Amino acid sequence: MSKLVVADKSPLVHLGLENILKQKNSEVIIAENLYNLDQVEDSIRQHTPDLLIMEYEEAISSPSVCSRFLKRKWTNSILLTTRYIDEISLKQFYKIGVTGILHKHALPHEILQAIEQCLKGSKFYSHQFMDLLLGQSQETNLTQREKEVLILVAKGKSTKKIADELNLSIHTVNSHRKNIIKKLDIQSPVEFVTHALELQLI
Repeated sequence: MSKLVVADKSPLVHLGLENILKQKNSEVIIAENLYNLDQVEDSIRQHTPDLLIMEYEEAISSPSVCSRFLKRKWTNSILLTTRYIDEISLKQFYKIGVTGILHKHALPHEILQAIEQCLKGSKFYSHQFMDLLLGQSQETNLTQREKEVLILVAKGKSTKKIADELNLSIHTVNSHRKNIIKKLDIQSPVEFVTHALELQLI
């Protein structure tokens, strides 16, 4: 059974999430006072949830607050809910490892999908925020050849196999990899897969 803490100021959100999560056989704990950061912290420290679902409020769920929760392992994953978020904050949340950001107008099936993916440790960002996160920069800055290399790296192909498949030299493939790493700010091998999925290349 998964354990979730919900921190949102709306009782309707609490009821809605509880009804949706009945399908998942999950234990749902409500942190009712979102405006009190200490109360939210006490709740997650007490319960150490698999997933913290928290409304985005600058004072309560800022990137620095979420980073602290994750670094101290008070929760395995964080799913933020909001109607609006600026691009800078969005990118900060992504970089520090916030697992998901869900639009407040999401339909029940999307909410369930977001929760399922976050519980697995996979990122889920509603399309409105994914479009903002990717913007025009990542997709258009990658050349067609770099996209091809990204796809093959994400599929686990070795540099030599990629070179053979694309009829390139190993040196050229390595150059493309370096460019991809720089453009997408890739920090670990698994992020090749993450970015390929987010760009809908695989």
